[in-house]
Amino acid sequence: MSAVFEADDAADLLAELEERSPGRRPALLRRVLARIVAAANGYLELPAAAAGLAAAALVAVARNGDLAQGDEHLEGLTAFPVDTRLHELATAALDRLTDPRDNEWLEAWEESGALTTRLGDVAHWRQALTRPAVDRPAVRRVRRRPRVPPVPIGATFLRVTASGRHLRAVVVDVDYRGETIDLALVGPAEPSSLGGDEDRRPVVVVGGLQCSGAAAANWPRLGDVQPQGLRGLAHRATAAIDFRITYGSIPAGLVDQLIEEANAQIFEALAWRHDPLGIAAWREDLAEEYRPWVETTEEAIRDGAPASDIAALLSVRCGGAHVDTAALERYAEDAHAYIESWMMPPD
Repeated sequence: MSAVFEADDAADLLAELEERSPGRRPALLRRVLARIVAAANGYLELPAAAAGLAAAALVAVARNGDLAQGDEHLEGLTAFPVDTRLHELATAALDRLTDPRDNEWLEAWEESGALTTRLGDVAHWRQALTRPAVDRPAVRRVRRRPRVPPVPIGATFLRVTASGRHLRAVVVDVDYRGETIDLALVGPAEPSSLGGDEDRRPVVVVGGLQCSGAAAANWPRLGDVQPQGLRGLAHRATAAIDFRITYGSIPAGLVDQLIEEANAQIFEALAWRHDPLGIAAWREDLAEEYRPWVETTEEAIRDGAPASDIAALLSVRCGGAHVDTAALERYAEDAHAYIESWMMPPD
């Protein structure tokens, strides 16, 4: 397929055309091309220009199927009639693309150093539009991609990290073809001591993680999340990071690292909740006071220590007459229980 169809706005146009029946496609192309022609005395913006170039190329292919160069999908997409008005609009739109007056499209390609190549594309399709129209043979109907993706929003899968932690991968968004999905990797709920049961929230390690829908369809399926439970999952990552995976391949150890960052936040929240130092009233001024507790807890947990050992290590390093021993022990018990919950398969 020609490079003119690779721009984001051109791809959006192709997607919208695909959703229409052949008889309704010329009207959409006329609208796109008319925007370009109407900018003759105004500013031609880059997105409109990219879509207009693609629209003109589609008109050229519709008039002469040989220009599709055997691309069955492009042949099927351009199986629509081209009247004189649509042909004239396509030609006029290409002429506007090469007009330097108030032309963001020309400016952008000149700055990128690829203007000569892009002008060559325009010249190619301008010449193609001058060729006589050719009656096209019957085109084999291209089956539309399914409107309902194979992996629906709310679908929930089991993923296990390299260290044996169990996560739910919840589908929070699906692209229009169902080929790419956005996931939220969700761990256990926050400890109940952080609030009432009705206030407990799941620990979202990563929100908006992209992967192949086809790959996810082969993962072990759990009970799906209902729509009301999806609210905020995609945007409320406990450990914020922006990265992509494809075909279900997650970099080894990366999610475990993110989980540890999420755990540190939970440990600090637990410390302030139980407040063994009795400093909650000055939390704003002593925001870092429980950081040594978090680091000590992380060290003990890496060694597989039970709650009693976590409490003992904290007493040695952070204890003293000013520390509430009972609150320290409650903190250690909650921190250990929370860590253990990562290792249990989700319900």
